[in-house]
Amino acid sequence: MTRSKTAIIASIGLLGTLVLGGCGSSQPASTSRTADARAAAAQATASEQQDRGSFSVDYEVSAPPSNVLAPSCDSAGQCAFPYANAGTLTGDIVGTAVGAGSAVIGTDFASSVANAIVTATIAPCGSGTFVVRYFVVYDLHDVSAGRPGMWQIVPGLGSGDLASLTGNGTFTITQTNPDLSNLSAWKGKARCGMNNQG
Repeated sequence: MTRSKTAIIASIGLLGTLVLGGCGSSQPASTSRTADARAAAAQATASEQQDRGSFSVDYEVSAPPSNVLAPSCDSAGQCAFPYANAGTLTGDIVGTAVGAGSAVIGTDFASSVANAIVTATIAPCGSGTFVVRYFVVYDLHDVSAGRPGMWQIVPGLGSGDLASLTGNGTFTITQTNPDLSNLSAWKGKARCGMNNQG
């Protein structure tokens, strides 16, 4: 199995207005509505700032063959294959990645899901680490012709300048070599985060 990795976004939770509007209060209704309106306006402003801080990323991952481990199979012989992999990132994100995941292989398709720890530099943000979760369904007859895979940065697991990095996007396998090393193209949107707006 081959897999490459890496890239950018997580999700941002929206709790503020639920907390403010969900409980009874001894404040007059007009004061409560005013507080709700202020909270909603603050939330909208934060959301606009995050959108303005968003930037496109386009990079390539070069990966050696994955290390496929012993499978876990059911009684009918359908197996999940765990694997470990690594990669080098070039383009808008420059660095290295190590990851692990699993794949299930059928007659025509294979499904793969993994997490990777990326150590990188991203020009608008700086340097550090982040974790990216990625998944794809491969067409085994033509891996590069299948639908793109999806990636998303996992919140709360980064460090350094990339501690609050968020992002998501797609990737496609662009080249698979006879030794099962591969190249993949990754693109999407990223944000440096509130503590380091790029």
